[in-house]
Amino acid sequence: MEIDAPNLQEGSLWVNGVDVVPLVETELNRRFPGRELKTAITPDGLRAAWFAVETTWVEVLATAAGLEDASVDGEWSLSKTLRHLVLATNAWLHGAILRQEQPFHWIGQPFAEYEAEGAT
Repeated sequence: MEIDAPNLQEGSLWVNGVDVVPLVETELNRRFPGRELKTAITPDGLRAAWFAVETTWVEVLATAAGLEDASVDGEWSLSKTLRHLVLATNAWLHGAILRQEQPFHWIGQPFAEYEAEGAT
C-alpha cells in the first residue's frame, strides 16, 4: 500500500496497533533538512525556516538547470509548479488579503480542474 498524504501529521495512521505518523514525520525530516521548521511560530523560528527554504531553493535550481520544463510521470514541471505558486500567491495575497479587483498575473498556472469547475 502506498499513502501520499501531505497532511498526515494532522492525524494518525495505525498499523498493527502502532501510530506510524511520528515515524513517518521523523523520516521525512531526516530526508529533507529544514522540513521540521514548517511549523515555526516565533520570529527566530520563522527566520530559520526562511533560511532553510532559501538554501534548499539554491540547491534545487543548481540541479535543475536545463530541466525546468521537464515533466516526470505526468507531474508538473518545475516551471509549471512555480507558475502555479504565482497564481496561489495572487489568489491569497492580492485577492483575499489586499482585495485587488483583478489579482491574477497572466503567468499564473491554474490547477488542472480550473476550467472543469467553470473558470475561464
